[in-house]
Amino acid sequence: METALAVGVALGLYARWALLALVPLFAVIWTVGQGLRLPFTPGTTDLNSGPVYVLLALSLWRARSWDRWSVDAWAARGGPRSRPAAVRALGAGLGVVVLAGLAAGSALAQVGHGGAPSPGPRAGAALALDPRSGQDILFGGCSAFACTRDTWAWSAQGWRRLRPRTAPPALGYAGIATGPSGRGLVLFGGAGALGAGPSQGATWLWNGRDWHRARTAVAPSPRRFAAMAADPAIGEVVLLGGDDGHGHVLAGTWLWDGRSWRRYRGPEPPARTGAAIAYDPQLRGVLLFGGNDGQRRLDDTWLFAGGGWVRIRARRHPPPRAYVQMAADPVAATVVLLTGSVAGGGAAATWTFSRGSWVPQPRGPQPGAATLAAVATAPAGLGAVCFGGATPSGYTFGATRGGYADRLWLWRGGRWTRGGGASGRRRRGHV
Repeated sequence: METALAVGVALGLYARWALLALVPLFAVIWTVGQGLRLPFTPGTTDLNSGPVYVLLALSLWRARSWDRWSVDAWAARGGPRSRPAAVRALGAGLGVVVLAGLAAGSALAQVGHGGAPSPGPRAGAALALDPRSGQDILFGGCSAFACTRDTWAWSAQGWRRLRPRTAPPALGYAGIATGPSGRGLVLFGGAGALGAGPSQGATWLWNGRDWHRARTAVAPSPRRFAAMAADPAIGEVVLLGGDDGHGHVLAGTWLWDGRSWRRYRGPEPPARTGAAIAYDPQLRGVLLFGGNDGQRRLDDTWLFAGGGWVRIRARRHPPPRAYVQMAADPVAATVVLLTGSVAGGGAAATWTFSRGSWVPQPRGPQPGAATLAAVATAPAGLGAVCFGGATPSGYTFGATRGGYADRLWLWRGGRWTRGGGASGRRRRGHV
């Protein structure tokens, strides 16, 4: 209520009534929430903030603030390229969003410079290249307050919001991959919020226009942070590990053939969550790195090729990392690993894999929000793309601190360059 009324006051949207409504609201807050029993009742003070806000609301109402200091009044006086009607429409839309919940910040962030649409700040979004449309498809992701269920497409022309008739519930930290034989996308698992809580166990398919849920008799157990990538050499999607949202790290490899799941039986990597995975075009297999086994971060490398797992004893490798992302770079015929910014593990860094060893790529700037970023192969031979992520001072199992990014980065020619985003400018000649 406080937020909705504050938006009304700031925009001049029913401001006189909003100010009058603030008087009884804060009087009730002072009486019930802050303790009216005066003076100096233990746990309270003799003033608190309630009466201060009551006096402030009455003062703004008496001064007719909506005629002087609101956004609507500023526009009416000739603000740059502004019209009062447009501002009122904006105010009405914001009011609806605020009353609906805590999605106002996300909605505002979906418009970039020059009115270009863009997903809002988020971490743990699902991102993969859809070979049918030749675009990267992004779904969901979470911010500090809530997860989303929106679907976006990205190409060299920028972001475009899609409006599927059906979609998975709001979630983040789901696995996603190109479907077998390049038929759309498959999404599995995820969770509705950051931190401890139940994970999802549904399989969703993207056909280029809509999501629809696949009903299968056998499927992996509900999980988040599973490593998931397509293996075109065998025509199946490989899924490994994850956790159930309650502190239990999961083991096991599952294969999706486009219609059903089956459990892989054979030697495989130990249980882990938050590992990085991608198809390596040079090795013609799915490469896996790192993760968290519930006790520590890992730095081992595995390859799923020819229908089985084998461990690669890399001569050089990144430091132990978890909750990081990796994508195939078909231009350079390698994989790009964005190692993230993890407490105690150093700053964000990029590595590629070549000839049995990981190679650091120190050239140029690095995406700062590398933890829980969405990384995928870019369309039209552009290399790889990275969007969003968290900028934490540290990531622990189920809790993060810091901000969420809405920046898009493009990996091309052995370096990262900034692309368009809600906070990024588009420059001529650049994505």
